[in-house]
This record gives sequence, C-alpha cells and structure tokens, in this order.
Amino acid sequence: DLTALMRLHEQGFFDLDADVNTALNFAVNSPSHPNNPITYRSLLSHTSGIKDNWTVLDANYVLGDSPIALGYFLEQYLTPGGSNYNSNRNFYSWRPETRFGYSNMGAALAGHMVEALTGVPFDKFCQKEIFRKLHLDNTSWKLSNLDVNNVAMPYSYKVSNNTFTPYGHYGFPDYPNGGLRTSVNDLSRFLIAHMNRGV
Repeated sequence: DLTALMRLHEQGFFDLDADVNTALNFAVNSPSHPNNPITYRSLLSHTSGIKDNWTVLDANYVLGDSPIALGYFLEQYLTPGGSNYNSNRNFYSWRPETRFGYSNMGAALAGHMVEALTGVPFDKFCQKEIFRKLHLDNTSWKLSNLDVNNVAMPYSYKVSNNTFTPYGHYGFPDYPNGGLRTSVNDLSRFLIAHMNRGV
C-alpha cells in the first residue's frame, strides 16, 4: 500500500503533510486531539494515533476474500456512530505525529487513500499500475485472482501436542495491511525494481 500511495505522491496528487480528510468522503480525527489532523505522513510513518482493536479485526476474518468493502469497513471503524467505532480502543490518546504506534488500520487507511484520490479500487489500482508493469503475474491482493493450489497454506501451531492446524486461505476487509500473496520470483522482481528506482 505504501508503494501505491507514494506513486500518487510522486505524481503530485497530495502533499505529505496534508490532512487526509481533504480527500475522504468521511472524516477521521483523533478523539483526544480533534484539531490535530491525521496526515499522509503520519499514516506512512505509523504515527497517526490509529490503534488496532483486535476484537473487531479478528471478528472480520473470513475464508476467501472479504465481501466487505475497504472504505465501508474503515468508515465504520474510524467515525463516531460507526458500527465498529470505539474512541478508546481504536485510537491512542497521544497527539498524532508525536509517537510511533504500529497500526494495521492506519496502513489500511493509507491503502484506501489511493481509492479516495483516484476513484479506483485499491487492489485494481495495484494490479494495473504496479503488478502488471513489473510483470508480477503471481501477485494479488485477492485470492480470487490466484490459483489457491499454488498459495502457501497458513497454519497455527499448538505447543502442547506439537500439532499444526491449517487456518485455510483467509481474507479480511482491511486487506492492504497484509493481505498480499506473491511468489518468490515476483517478490524478487518487486525488490529489484525498488532498488533500481522503479525499473
């Protein structure tokens, strides 16, 4: 998600220190510091003050791709009155950009900013503007675009009896924070492109 958002920054779509609310169709503010905007820079650096409420996140894992739209899920999580909103569990009390707090939901919002700025769903933007251009033919945010027989199965491990249990191929609505599947060859091409300034 960071690569996609920074491509838009390079094209002049936004200033790093701009308030993300200028592009969103719903407002995101820190409940403890409503006058301190959440900026693109704070999303990219994990200093936005958005907290991961795992009670909500865990409850939304499903087998296959999530049917819940990214923007809708974020709106319900980040705005007062939303079905998953909790001012204490979804946000830190410190002022944005004053502390580091790794945030999956902040990363998901960074992915949604691509949608807000371009009008193109995040996964489709990445497919067209990054994956196809780098010939990453075995890379996708969506399981439906891949042959799951070629996707590594995630397992849980139980120490007490030394057993592994398959989770199944799962998805979640905040997928830009870790839902990408790729091959070793594709990942290598992506890293080489980063090292060679996009080539």
